Amino acid sequence: MSTLSNVALPDRLPDTWHMKRTVQVNVKMTQDDFEFLRKAAEKKWPDAVMTNSGIVLALARIAARQIVTKKGR
Repeated sequence: MSTLSNVALPDRLPDTWHMKRTVQVNVKMTQDDFEFLRKAAEKKWPDAVMTNSGIVLALARIAARQIVTKKGR
């Protein structure tokens, strides 16, 4: 008989460590615009560890999916 357990180690990288960047995108925005996106991310994913780029990319992907899947456009 064996026991499996998951232990969070303090020296492990955040959840984003396995992501591989394949395309570099530079985004310019005002501080107010970024704060607006950060607040939206905090509301959608409370207590999640998010990088600045992760916030922008995650919300952009959600919006893109909604636009592409809308019918009749």
